[in-house]
Amino acid sequence: MRVEIGDLHAILEDEFSLFLAVARAVAGALVEATRAARGASFGRPEAAAPTEGNLELIERVLCLRSTLPFARHRVASLVQLARLASEVRADDGVELFRQSEAADGVLLPIEGVLRARIDGRDAFTLASGSVLPIVDAVTRQPRWFSATTAGPTRALVIPSERFVDVLEDQPELARATLKSLSAECLRVRLLEAPPTSSRR
Repeated sequence: MRVEIGDLHAILEDEFSLFLAVARAVAGALVEATRAARGASFGRPEAAAPTEGNLELIERVLCLRSTLPFARHRVASLVQLARLASEVRADDGVELFRQSEAADGVLLPIEGVLRARIDGRDAFTLASGSVLPIVDAVTRQPRWFSATTAGPTRALVIPSERFVDVLEDQPELARATLKSLSAECLRVRLLEAPPTSSRR
């Protein structure tokens, strides 16, 4: 069966439950790929937010614009998310959440780096600009890794259910989210793929 991409977009826009099912499948594949790609780094550690005082709404919008890889030009959607976001700061070595805990919030690093552990072992590092922090919200599953700060860290936290609500209200943002999850899944699968050997 062949479905035109425009028709697929229309179906996913009209049937958000179907969009969620597809996004969960892609997010699940991304989790499995990331588990296999140990030692990888995700995001841009050099990305930094303003260092003084609490972030104003416009500053949260700008942080989200640079942090969410699928939200570069969707300012109206970002304002919705920014209004929902609260700010978290932590020093080095603070455990922000544990594997298997309920994922009640999307934690988006905006400054600093997180060390991720899976099943008690170091797995990867996570910084601003990665799609990985939204996986728990999309899959509606418990945390799949533990996160500890590696140096001073600043993050925005958005309630998971409210994050998904914004995706439902903003079809363009939802499509961009799915595209970003798919691209990251492909990228991570390429990271874990063994190099091809050349024969002479």
